[in-house]
Order: sequence, then structure tokens, then C-alpha cells
Amino acid sequence: MTTDRAAWRLQTNYLVQFLNHTNRHSGRAYKDDPAVVAFELINEPQYPSGITDAQITEYINTLVDALRSTGCSKPVFYNGWLGHLGAVAAARVDGSTFGWYPSGLVAGRSLRKNFLPQVQEYGGKQPMESLPCATPSLRTRRRSSTSSTRRTSRAATSTGDGSVFSHRRAQIATQFQYDPLPLAPFNQGWQTHYLNLVCTPHKAVSFLIAAEAFRRLPRHRDYGRYPASNRFGPFRVSYEEDLSEMITEAEFLYSNTTRSEPPAPDQIERIVGCGSSPVVTYAGTGAYFLERLGRGMWRLEVYPDVVWVSDPHGANRLDREVARILWRQWPMEIRLKDLGLEFTVEALNQGTRIGQP
Repeated sequence: MTTDRAAWRLQTNYLVQFLNHTNRHSGRAYKDDPAVVAFELINEPQYPSGITDAQITEYINTLVDALRSTGCSKPVFYNGWLGHLGAVAAARVDGSTFGWYPSGLVAGRSLRKNFLPQVQEYGGKQPMESLPCATPSLRTRRRSSTSSTRRTSRAATSTGDGSVFSHRRAQIATQFQYDPLPLAPFNQGWQTHYLNLVCTPHKAVSFLIAAEAFRRLPRHRDYGRYPASNRFGPFRVSYEEDLSEMITEAEFLYSNTTRSEPPAPDQIERIVGCGSSPVVTYAGTGAYFLERLGRGMWRLEVYPDVVWVSDPHGANRLDREVARILWRQWPMEIRLKDLGLEFTVEALNQGTRIGQP
């Protein structure tokens, strides 16, 4: 694909057709869709021995020209995971992408140890760390990273990834697979990953926290080596507690039961959690969201219980259930000064019945 010019013609034809394709639901071509941030020309390219940087640059530019011929003005990335950064820097791309696999791929089982130190060590060895020195012309361009980490710890590793990406100068970090709800009980999407708000609530909340970490933390800042790096800004991760947290005066986010106290309980505007905290006591396993709408008025959203019945990272097939959703009722105690000790609960969803307040 990278050296055969006949293959180049097929790839450029495909790119033009893909960008011009109109989504029948939105009515927009992909090249014009505001939900599409950027385009990556190829994922993890392989090169034959003896290939030169000049050949790679010509290949990249051929793909770029095809994409730009559609009138697309979105940023264009090329994957630089195998080096040849000089070739990428010389090409007409807006930035470079990298793939990270700190725990490998498709082991057929969940992780069996704490991988937070591994994420740190792996990050220091990857091209993104050496990129500014190796290719000066890419210093002002965009960089993104896709991470792939299997998890036994359902809550902790994701937020650690967010801080490492920020430190390693990535401007965009992605998790490339989300399980749609009909398939989520079987993890039918991609064996290495498992992410769904209903079936993996702890991890989903942890990814929400990781996104906040990536947006809020200043890039290039080093938070020290593990375990000192478990705390960074308003964030904390703990493998032992299977926990990620983000705590500010206005927001209290936690992926598992926590004993951490919010600094200003009377100023909280948003709570996202699993398990219990000093503000919410809840025995169910699903995630919940509390959002302040106005003085003394909050919206509560509670997701159902889920139980993992098999290793979600084993062989994936539709007759192998890995998560079971359970519709159960649990008492919930909410301690917010804004609500006080007495308040009423009103159902918003049609057909929802609420127990006594």
C-alpha cells in the first residue's frame, strides 16, 4: 500500500468517495460534518525494507492531494507510529498520530496487575516524547494519540492515561471503540476494549474524568513518578481503591466508592459517581448523575445495576454473555445543603415510578 502506485490509485479513489459520501441521517458529507474533527490518512502503516523518507513523503502527499481535491479543509493527520518522522514532517499534513499499547493487544483476558506504572514507563519510550527534538518542523503541528489498554482495574487506569497524554504533548487523545447497548452485554465490538455507560459504569465515569483531566491540565507538566503521579491538579487515581476522582468546589466526580470530602459542599453544581461518597449513599452498581438546575432544584439520573458474569476480554461472541443488566431498586441518600433534609422527588421519564421521598 505504501510503495505500489497501483495501490495508491485505489486508496485515493477510496478517500475521495469516502469524504464525499453523504450520511443519510444527517444529510451531510463526511468532509463537511462538524462532528468530524479531522481525518487520519492511514492507520499504522507498514513499510517494506529499504524504503526511503522521500518515497514515504510522496506517498503521504498523494493521499493528502486526493483528500484536498474534495474541498475538505479539516486537519489531516498521518500515523507516525513506526518512525520516519522526517518523512511525516516534510509532507503536507497538519500533524502526526501515534498508537499506544502499554498492555499489548488481544491477550484474551483482563489485566492481572497494576498498569499505572507501566503506562508511565511506556509513555517515556514512545515517539511522541522525542517528536519535538527529532522533527523541528512538526513542533507547531498537531499531535494525537490513540490508547489501547485492557483493564482489570475498571476505574483507575483511564485517568492516568489522560495525565500522561497531556504530559507527552498530545493535543488529542482517543479511545477508539464504544460498545453500542444492544451488543454491550457480549462485548461484541473489539475484544481488547470494553466501554459502555450501562455495562461498564465505573470505566465510563473514569473516562469522563480522564476527558476532564485532558482538557484542564496544562500540557508538558510533569507530575512526578508513580506513585506521586497519582495526584495531579484536582484529580486522583488509586489502583488499590479501583478509583478515579475529580474534586473541585463545583464538581464532585468519582468512579467508585470514595471517602474523599468535597472542599465546598454548599457550592457543588454537578455530581457524577458510582458507589457511595460523603454526599451520596447508594448500594447499586450503576452510574448516577446529579446536576443542579437552580436553587433547591436538581436533576437525578440513575442507571441500572450491572454484574459481570464472564471475563469481558475473553473470546467475544454473541452466545457468551459477559455483563448482565439488573433492574433493581435501591435506597439512595443525598446530602446536599442546597436540598436540605426534606425534599420531594418527581419522575421525569414516562412510566417511571418513584418510591416514597
